[in-house]
Amino acid sequence: MTATKKLRLQLLQEALALMFIAHLALFGLAIPVPAQETAAPTPSTPETATTTFTAAAGQQVAVLLPLSGDFASLGKELQSGFELGFAFIDAAGRKPDFTVTYLDSASNPETAGTLVTMLASEGRTLVAAGTPLNPCAFTASRAAEDAGLPYIIVGADQDNLINAKSVSSFRLTRTRSALNNCLREFIKNRPSPIQSIGIIHGENACAVRNSRRLRDLVAGLKLDLNIWETYRDNESNFYDLLNLVKERRPELLMLVLKPDMTRKFWLQGKRLELLPPTTIALPDGCFPAAAAETVASTPQTRLIHPAAWQPGDQAATSYPPLKNRFQAAAFAGAELICDAIDRAITEDAAGIRAALEATNLQTVYGPVAFSGPGRGHQNQLPLKLVFEDENGETQIALPLARQGAAIAKPSAKPQ
Repeated sequence: MTATKKLRLQLLQEALALMFIAHLALFGLAIPVPAQETAAPTPSTPETATTTFTAAAGQQVAVLLPLSGDFASLGKELQSGFELGFAFIDAAGRKPDFTVTYLDSASNPETAGTLVTMLASEGRTLVAAGTPLNPCAFTASRAAEDAGLPYIIVGADQDNLINAKSVSSFRLTRTRSALNNCLREFIKNRPSPIQSIGIIHGENACAVRNSRRLRDLVAGLKLDLNIWETYRDNESNFYDLLNLVKERRPELLMLVLKPDMTRKFWLQGKRLELLPPTTIALPDGCFPAAAAETVASTPQTRLIHPAAWQPGDQAATSYPPLKNRFQAAAFAGAELICDAIDRAITEDAAGIRAALEATNLQTVYGPVAFSGPGRGHQNQLPLKLVFEDENGETQIALPLARQGAAIAKPSAKPQ
């Protein structure tokens, strides 16, 4: 081993040791230090803690989010939703006695799993929630199952995070397959059978992967399929794709693009009358994307997009306005946590798990229930395909039974 490699190995070992010490210090565990030495200084930890309610006997709820790294903006969006939810419940006079602590998973699966294990061993945490990124949710949920800590997944959509054998893990938000199932139903139940489909996807790895899933879905339906890739900042490629769509004339077009590119394609293609009326905007990201909210906020009309939650769903005037489905899902997570703790017969892991399994709750995000055949602690949240009409009203394209029924606009903020 060269001297450089030895130095790198030594630095890596020291960094890991400092991280371990930081995690121990975070949870108040003792660090044995020889008498002749002094403890190494503890580096700053990724924790940001907010005391939402009066703490009783040191009990806490832990929320794990990517507050740093590539997905920090998503983590902060979710944190704001949790904070709004806990504050709303507090203002309503329902005050479970616990502290809410926000911990940074740093978008790292190993960190997420380690934090869950330490939370369980430290013994103060009633329930943990969060980790919208699939790899982090996978390690966190497995650690929760091993440690017996009740854990609520908010955002991550990988199907196998929850199964029939899940004991401590619960998922509030929908699975990835829910979108495929919704699209399959939409395609198979059109008034006139669809024979040809086109998919235009972006160049990032997640958009490519999502388009391959759509390809597999369409292959199972035995329809004519064309797949095209667009390149950012390549104007000629953009117009080449519009010409290909004009030439092939797909009856259904799926846009797996970033919101700005989706808008550009839709508005330009609509103006030139090149895109089919049945065009669907779909997420292009590695995590459940906010494409629907971005699309809905533009003046364009008739562009179909999936919506697990719409602002109009918060029909109760008592709810505060929420700007997107990330905030809504996290807000519902706070509702779910407080409801389970209120109903728990005993304030321990077994009591909280039993309360979560018996959940039957209407939230700002929709109905929440984990019991029932085949659920496996997965909330069966309904998924809609919607579009905005010329009057700015949100219409439902699927389920077909409600097609043409407008969704109410969000209520004004209560005084």
